[in-house]
Amino acid sequence: MGRIRYIAIVLFVILVVALAAVIYVVPSVTGMLVETYPAEYGELEIYDDAVGYFFRDEEVYGSKNGGSLNRLAQEGELLRPFTNVVEITGGSAVNTAEETPDTEIDKPTEIKNKIAGKMKTVDSYQIESGGIVSYFVDGNEYDFTVDRASRLNLSQMQSIKQSGVIEIGNNIRAGYPSFKIISNGGWRLVAYIPKKSMHQYEEGAPADVTFFERDDSEEEMFPDLSEKDPLYKKVEMNVVGVSSEGDYGKLVLRSIRFFDGMGKYRVADCRIVSHDVTGIKIENNSLTELDGVQGVYVKNKKGKYDFMPVYIYGSDGTTTVVADKYFYDANGEYTRTIDPFDDILRNPTNQEEEKPAEEG
Repeated sequence: MGRIRYIAIVLFVILVVALAAVIYVVPSVTGMLVETYPAEYGELEIYDDAVGYFFRDEEVYGSKNGGSLNRLAQEGELLRPFTNVVEITGGSAVNTAEETPDTEIDKPTEIKNKIAGKMKTVDSYQIESGGIVSYFVDGNEYDFTVDRASRLNLSQMQSIKQSGVIEIGNNIRAGYPSFKIISNGGWRLVAYIPKKSMHQYEEGAPADVTFFERDDSEEEMFPDLSEKDPLYKKVEMNVVGVSSEGDYGKLVLRSIRFFDGMGKYRVADCRIVSHDVTGIKIENNSLTELDGVQGVYVKNKKGKYDFMPVYIYGSDGTTTVVADKYFYDANGEYTRTIDPFDDILRNPTNQEEEKPAEEG
């Protein structure tokens, strides 16, 4: 008799637990399968992080004699034509520094040899054309010119490293670079982006670019810039070329704005912002289509879901910004859309198709 009573008690407890599960747990799980979130206003930057290569029109001026180099103009200073940029004293027309053996060519000699015959040599180190002075050289001054930005390919650029840029020292040898002048008529930036991002850039459209220091040890085509401090923020540029090259999109940008120390850089990491949009932010997994119309499902007061068309301002691949309240569709018709704080359905893949909510 005691054994039967024990079994009855166990069965009763099991039934109570099962009933509690039905009452409390199952609805909770069901609710998890139909997740919503409130639609909220926000801003979204649509950008690509890439490696950028600088193309400028530059003229390198060689030294007529060796000695101590005294800078008469500061790095990055805009100079007028016929300005004296440097003076070299205490030397002669022969090299005053000890020559490096050919088997151990140093960086300044390597650069000098690369641009030999192209450097200008003038009396009194007076420039012929105005421009921005820089005391950094890398030997690519006559290869990475503005008109070659569209012509060079990725393999030619990837061989260029930022460590190849050197600063001209206080002691100089005859025939070596003493300074360079950068044309102030505009410069180019070339960057390679994912092909899926190409549609975000149109020729003539503006883009803001933030620059970051690049380490030669980095090999990523699309660097992680989340932990980096910018060299310079938001340089205004314009898109002058978008083309496909291999597995990537080639982006060419132009600017007439110079930032401090730009003459030092041939390569830098960059964040290229194509759009900066404001509106209602929704998750991309909420987007779906009904009868060829793109939209989302919104929870109504009865707990059901109404399909609402949306007008997309922009997307970064994870989040999309859309118009709020209403928009005019491709036919110019007034179209009701989502409101701030509407409950938006996540992952509406199995959502039963319902008619769009009526306007009003």
